[in-house]
Amino acid sequence: MSGGTLDAVILAGGRSSRMGREKALLEIGRETLIERLARRLGASFDRVLVSTGSAPPSAGLAEALGRLRDGGLAVETVADRRADFSGPLAGVEAALGAIESRRAFFVAVDLVDPDEGLVAELIEASAAAGCLGAVPRCRGITQGAFAVYSSDLLPRVSSLLDGGEARLQSLAGIEGVSVVEVEEAAGDVFSGLNTPAEYEAIRSRVEDGAG
Repeated sequence: MSGGTLDAVILAGGRSSRMGREKALLEIGRETLIERLARRLGASFDRVLVSTGSAPPSAGLAEALGRLRDGGLAVETVADRRADFSGPLAGVEAALGAIESRRAFFVAVDLVDPDEGLVAELIEASAAAGCLGAVPRCRGITQGAFAVYSSDLLPRVSSLLDGGEARLQSLAGIEGVSVVEVEEAAGDVFSGLNTPAEYEAIRSRVEDGAG
């Protein structure tokens, strides 16, 4: 995975209502998801930002980020601009206003193993003249939480939120955002952790060395 001079943004501000606890602090291989993902992204991207939602980071998240910084990764946090909970789209809005690169790779904290080839493909697609972003589509579903977005997209994101739209999938419908078709076999890349059962399944797979 090569981010070149791009920033990377981890979307970690969700409520985790179905999981029942903060996703970012779930552990795989004795490492929290936020630390696992941030370290991986930090090896390839110029900067790593963590979107923390509208509330301040929890004590546990602050501790995890502190460990990352102690280890030499200058991870930064960015809070939503909106006090009301507007979902991950509000996190994208805030992060687009904070990135230093023209484009950034965005990924949800529970997508634990980003496919390096797909990330590179999205970065390449987003580099086209006039492109505002690149979003993968697999099995007919766009994956807005694993995408590259341009800072030029910010006014349109804000307009969507002002109109009551909160779905990341809405970004794929904006003119200038490229949709990249992904082979069906790659669908597991987008398998997030929404329930304790899903977490246990992926944790076992990764810790057993199967993925």
